[in-house]
Amino acid sequence: MEAVLPAPPPLVWDYMTDPAKRMLWQVGTDRVDQTNPAGRRGAGTTNHCVHGHGTVVEEILDWRPFHYYTIRAAVPGIGMTTYTFEFTPTDAGTRIQFRIEKFRKREQREIWVGGYRDQLISRTRLWLERLSELLAAEMATRVPEPSIPSPARPPAPPHAH
Repeated sequence: MEAVLPAPPPLVWDYMTDPAKRMLWQVGTDRVDQTNPAGRRGAGTTNHCVHGHGTVVEEILDWRPFHYYTIRAAVPGIGMTTYTFEFTPTDAGTRIQFRIEKFRKREQREIWVGGYRDQLISRTRLWLERLSELLAAEMATRVPEPSIPSPARPPAPPHAH
């Protein structure tokens, strides 16, 4: 799944990885509790995303700020899964790509095809639409950075004859 969000990668990254900001766009999420063993977010960080239907426990496996992050999650009803969010700058903002690892167990594949895939796509679209609205509103309040004029070229020295 992919979408283009109307903000630069660092701002999109911040909204997607900060637990307090996730609560603004992850509709249906009651809270996100984060444990940072290294003292800051990154590989090894654990998130507990509490939803009405249960808690999704996420562990950040790979963390490349403003480029991508990969999470392994224990999802109620389907089990362990691994997914990646990738960020690519565009003229319109940031293209975000969400990829989920293929399920290896037959039972997981059956649950995936039997309805979980459609639920996840629907929920993720809703979240990305809400995130896009928040980012657009924040970008509208930002003062554009002034452009720095090119330094004036000094006059050419007169040619000696």
